[in-house]
Amino acid sequence: MNIGKIGIVMAALTFIVSMIRWIVESARHDDWDGTEVLKFFIDAVTIVVVAIPEGLPLAITLGLAFAMRKMMQDNNLVRRLEACETMGSATQLNADKTGTLTQNRMTVVQSYLCGEDFVYSGAGDEVEKKFTVVGDAALSSDAKTIISECIAVNSQANLQKKDDGTVDHLGSKTECALLQLVESWGMNYSTIRASNKPEKIYLFNSAKKRMSTTVDLGNNMHRLHCKGAPEIVIKLCTSELMADGKTLRPIGDEDHTRVVEKVNAM
Repeated sequence: MNIGKIGIVMAALTFIVSMIRWIVESARHDDWDGTEVLKFFIDAVTIVVVAIPEGLPLAITLGLAFAMRKMMQDNNLVRRLEACETMGSATQLNADKTGTLTQNRMTVVQSYLCGEDFVYSGAGDEVEKKFTVVGDAALSSDAKTIISECIAVNSQANLQKKDDGTVDHLGSKTECALLQLVESWGMNYSTIRASNKPEKIYLFNSAKKRMSTTVDLGNNMHRLHCKGAPEIVIKLCTSELMADGKTLRPIGDEDHTRVVEKVNAM
């Protein structure tokens, strides 16, 4: 029952009780003053008017809006005003560990590139902090250029450098980790994006499990950058770029299985 119905019921009860009392008192003293009935009616109408104030809904809305604004200052996004009232009556709160026990950031620590295994250490919050590469062979500058182009063009995340030297990761944390690797190689992902304008972008979805971006190389030539689930992407590959960044080695089903096993072992 809402406040309007309660007001009407209380007004009716007040009028009925007052009328019964007036009848009893008037019969006892034999004094029937009709003006009292008018007063009872006015009192009942007053109760109805007071019980349904026009400003009450506005006051409640303003109160919830103020609570929503205070929650946003604490980094709690509230999409619906009534959620503030719901949260106020909550008795149990369940939260995951992301951002509580962790930093909600990702960093590249191991990779399999151009047929070689690489381990990266010394990854900090600063993009300028170089990685230490441990492996049988280092990637050539040509290989790094192609890999950096693939990472920079086929992603939508950004690294925002702050005045205090730290870096904010905006967007997908996985993409931010890859962009940080590109920066550690001494390349600027923003410059790479500016010089390689995407021709068409195929966004990631759960069905394809991959994201692809095409770049126009001129002379009626195009390059397709693709990333996604390893077991899906590797099946689309017919050759492998070697560490010199120029040689292409044909690969088959055995190589596909080997790459997937490498990924699963990481």
